[in-house]
Amino acid sequence: MMIRASVAPMGPELPGSSCMPHCPPRRAPLAAAGDSWSHAATGLVLRFLLLTPSKDATLQVCRKGGPETLTTCLKGQDNDCNGLAGALDPACLPLLRNNIPRRPKALLKRQR
Repeated sequence: MMIRASVAPMGPELPGSSCMPHCPPRRAPLAAAGDSWSHAATGLVLRFLLLTPSKDATLQVCRKGGPETLTTCLKGQDNDCNGLAGALDPACLPLLRNNIPRRPKALLKRQR
């Protein structure tokens, strides 16, 4: 899922806000394209893709579905939420390499 949002500077929590006094700790900002935050308990990953000069941001939200499988690699799905899918994902390369169809030996003999 892709999200476009305007970015506002982060400041201290205001007294009386809904999370006071138990506000979650601040995280380091997503500073560059490709930076991401992840939440281990839920498997959610928020990846920063683009920030325009007008402070519009493009973010990708992903929920980890486990390690890559041959099926997810062939479908071009990013199951491990690393921002890469299919042949571009290093986790898919061995799976795809082992799935290359091979010609039966009988066909190879006839072609010689």
